[in-house]
Amino acid sequence: MERSYRTAEGTAYLLSSKPYFDQGALCRKTCVAGLYIALICNTVCLVAGVYTTLRPISFSWQGAGGEAITVSFNIAITLLNEIYGYIHGISLRWALQREGRLTFNSNLRLLTSSRTSRPNKWYTNLFMLCCIIGSYSSSSLVFLKDGSYEYDEETDDSPPTHVCGAAIISLAMCLLGQGIVAWWSLLNKLHVPTWSADPLDTVAACIQEGYLHQVSGRCMQSVHDAAAPSTPTLPRHKQRPAYAAHPEVRKVIWALWATVVLAILWAIIIWAIIKDGSVNGISDGGNWSLFSNDDTPFLNMGWDVDSETLPAVCYIWAFFFISGLQAVITLALHCVELRVNCITDEATWRLASSQGGLKRDRNILIKMGTSWPSITLLCFKPLVHWLYGLSITITFNAGVTMRPPQIFYLSASALLLALFATTIVRMSPKGPQPATFGHLQTLANLIDEWPAEGKRLFWGHKSDQGDFAHAGTSSGKLGEINFQVGYLGILWSRVPLGSLQHGDQWGRRREC
Repeated sequence: MERSYRTAEGTAYLLSSKPYFDQGALCRKTCVAGLYIALICNTVCLVAGVYTTLRPISFSWQGAGGEAITVSFNIAITLLNEIYGYIHGISLRWALQREGRLTFNSNLRLLTSSRTSRPNKWYTNLFMLCCIIGSYSSSSLVFLKDGSYEYDEETDDSPPTHVCGAAIISLAMCLLGQGIVAWWSLLNKLHVPTWSADPLDTVAACIQEGYLHQVSGRCMQSVHDAAAPSTPTLPRHKQRPAYAAHPEVRKVIWALWATVVLAILWAIIIWAIIKDGSVNGISDGGNWSLFSNDDTPFLNMGWDVDSETLPAVCYIWAFFFISGLQAVITLALHCVELRVNCITDEATWRLASSQGGLKRDRNILIKMGTSWPSITLLCFKPLVHWLYGLSITITFNAGVTMRPPQIFYLSASALLLALFATTIVRMSPKGPQPATFGHLQTLANLIDEWPAEGKRLFWGHKSDQGDFAHAGTSSGKLGEINFQVGYLGILWSRVPLGSLQHGDQWGRRREC
């Protein structure tokens, strides 16, 4: 199907209705491979959990070496959660598109529900959230130190560490729960035009599927002007930030800073209880190092265990207690993920005005590996969860222990996370290229020529039309933007299809 238009100057355009986009076959294959790897990990965890429940295991580790195992555990869980989350997010994107509710390329996956797609309905999202929280909570309970052990300075022996089989089994079940939803999303009958997360692939697929149509006369209007009428616009040397573009950004930033305040209050309250000295199970030590020891101040809410395995009632109580606090951290990190994805979408689009242009068929792993916000967040996730595990620990026969120094370190990491998120959403993209932050309709308006497969996309000055100029895209380098001229774009009017020569590419102009 083709559409024909004529400009005010009498120049005719023939527009192809099928712009090229990457269907993301490699992304889908990578996701399937990741699901099989995750299934193997689930099986190993389940077998290990049953074995350690039947045959209790304990060993001794010292200092940083032991914590390295815990960090590695959190990193592995984070990577598995990323695989599940990517598949679940793709399913949500096209479910929202089918319902006419997809505005941005990136969305809050766990806080946005579909009306028609069961893998993305509110109850499935809630189940996914509980599984994520449960997986990190379980990892905190896998290795339990013996609280009754008396430290000997002469031998410098570390207290025995018990492996909790119930925690490994619950970890396997939580990961399996996410895996079931991911497989459900993957095999769902919902039509998914592309598995690529690239915003341009999403826009091109939406245009080809008939969900989006280009609105003329908006070649210099950014996402911040989405509600404004088409009007001549002077180029800006610097664009407005994401904070003013996405309706959910401001709420998320305020919620993130509220999390920081809550973490600091938690540390202050525990510290005040210890200093007050009016309750049992406290120790007012002087050690404030990152790794705790017998001299680290703590507040203990304990139990007495004489058996070689942790009683079920103790484990269930500890699991839900830790999960309640873990939920705040998980939601905070999930909200930051939306901000990072919006910034990554914008960075992808802005490559079109670079010297080398935008390469359309970039691999998703390469894209994430070259995005510093994505790498930073990926490092933050296991780090924050690990620090939370240091702040509130479970000892095998002494119960739940909260340590103010480690809680303050957790608060510091939450503060850094909030500063990171606030900084990236407050950053103003430089240059005249209109900002989109993954807003699909704005991208559809700005891209007037789609390059063929294997070609690069360039954005810049294309032509002058009387008092106004036209900016757009092409597969070849374009001219520099004139900051002294208003840009309106091409105003279309229909002309008979027979007056145009067929075979022209998307947006290529022909003289009548």
